[in-house]
Amino acid sequence: MPDARRFIVLSARRSGSNMLCTILGAHPAVVCHHELFNPRGVFVALEHRGEAEPFGGVAARERDPYAFLETMWNAPGAHACVGFKITPQQMPLDVFDALLADRDVGKIVLRRDNVVRAFVSERIAECIDQWEVYDTAALAHDKPRVHVAPDDLKRYARAVDAYYAEIARRLRDQEWLDLRYESLAGIDAQNRAFDFLGVARVTAPIAARSVRQNPEPLATLIDNHAELADALRGHSLAEALRH
Repeated sequence: MPDARRFIVLSARRSGSNMLCTILGAHPAVVCHHELFNPRGVFVALEHRGEAEPFGGVAARERDPYAFLETMWNAPGAHACVGFKITPQQMPLDVFDALLADRDVGKIVLRRDNVVRAFVSERIAECIDQWEVYDTAALAHDKPRVHVAPDDLKRYARAVDAYYAEIARRLRDQEWLDLRYESLAGIDAQNRAFDFLGVARVTAPIAARSVRQNPEPLATLIDNHAELADALRGHSLAEALRH
């Protein structure tokens, strides 16, 4: 078959990228790997988990990341599209720059509108060291309530905004797809992604294999919720804190 369409998913942490990867990967024409450049290992698509040293493993990735990527892009399989996700500061800067500049690599930019939930989710994941869940039985049942300092939250929000602004600036002369976490479960957003990748549309929404880890109200996840609400009164983050 012709060379597969290459793509990357660009996303801040805790913004639904695991969900998007499993939705895209459920399409018969698409394979979507997860964090291939995670410091802890090479996290391939769920259907490839368990394979020994995928694409040569961490050693191959660290030795020559460009060759590692070529091995991944050209891995055997009858898929029309092959991609993976990238979160900030996970890969060598020169490799990241090369991917952004490569017009033959499609870019899907995923953002979460509720930055407060992303912040809280990241803090909880750091505390319990649980970043992926694909079975409700594996959900942590002793999650901590996190303390959120207003200044830390504001700095985080500014950093997230700066990340996406820089991505948009770098891609201003390219065609790319903007998606929101909050709409991923809907067929319209899913078919926008499949249209962008050039594969067949689906007739019913695909259910993500990932499990939402922190669906509880923010008031039950943040131990100083009332104080935080007072501190953010009148700030743009105040509305997100209520959802």
